[in-house]
Amino acid sequence: MRILRKQYAATLMDDGQYRRALPELRRLAEERAAEAGPADPQALAFRQDAALCLEQLGDGAAALAEYRAVLPYFESPYGTGDPARAAEVRRRVDELLRLPSIAGRA
Repeated sequence: MRILRKQYAATLMDDGQYRRALPELRRLAEERAAEAGPADPQALAFRQDAALCLEQLGDGAAALAEYRAVLPYFESPYGTGDPARAAEVRRRVDELLRLPSIAGRA
C-alpha cells in the first residue's frame, strides 16, 4: 500500500500539484519514521520532498525549517549521511535565505 501512496505523491509532484502531494508526503514520512526511526533515509527523503512542496507553495519559512531539520541527518557521518543530499539541501537553504521575505527573519 505504501508503494502506491509513494507513487501517488511522486505523480502529484511531477504534475505540479504540490498542495495535494504535501499531506501524503507528511503521512509517509511520519509512518516511516515511526517504523524505522527519524534518521531513516526513506523518511528523510519524504521530508525533503515535503519541504520542496512547501517551497513551491510559497511557504519559504516552513520549507526552510523542514530543510534545516533534515540537514543534520544528511550530514551525519554515522550511517545515514548522504553527502549529495546534504549538498542539495544546503543549496536550497541558501536560496531560501536569499529571499527578501525570509532574509530578515532567519
